Amino acid sequence: MIFLTKILLIIQLLTSQMDIIAIGHSWAVGTFTDKFISEMQKEDINIELKAKTGALISWGRLQLVRVDSCKYDGIVLFLGINDYKKPYEWFEVKFNELINISLAKCNRVYVYNIPRYYNCEKKIIKINEYLNSLNNDSTIIILDVWNEYKNNSTLHPLSYYKSQQILKNKLLWKQ
Repeated sequence: MIFLTKILLIIQLLTSQMDIIAIGHSWAVGTFTDKFISEMQKEDINIELKAKTGALISWGRLQLVRVDSCKYDGIVLFLGINDYKKPYEWFEVKFNELINISLAKCNRVYVYNIPRYYNCEKKIIKINEYLNSLNNDSTIIILDVWNEYKNNSTLHPLSYYKSQQILKNKLLWKQ
């Protein structure tokens, strides 16, 4: 079944444009700039952005529920950092819920793991390990900003170029 899904997705990528919706917090705002969205359109990838600074997982869930089924080929989630005070078990339940809602609406979900944040690094490591365990490179793709921004000492990087390239490479199958 997974093999067939991969074949269908490859055919879809080769024969048509992709429509993606990205839902997230301030990192999504920084990543999905007008320039990046225009660059992706040149690759026949249309991106709609629903993001706000300070967005919580509950806000992201509400946005997901409002997404029309089968309207998008993929959903990108960039959520979690603003809920850092919640217990680990809560994250596990909520991310499962977000992923299940996403997969009920489209074929693929791209989930950025949680970037480094000095107040809760141990908890974020555990959450990201859990997210990485869900990655199957077919329907659930985890995008690793944790390691790409490991030298970042502030909550937000000076440039979101790396987070853009991580997604772009996955969307264009350049792994």
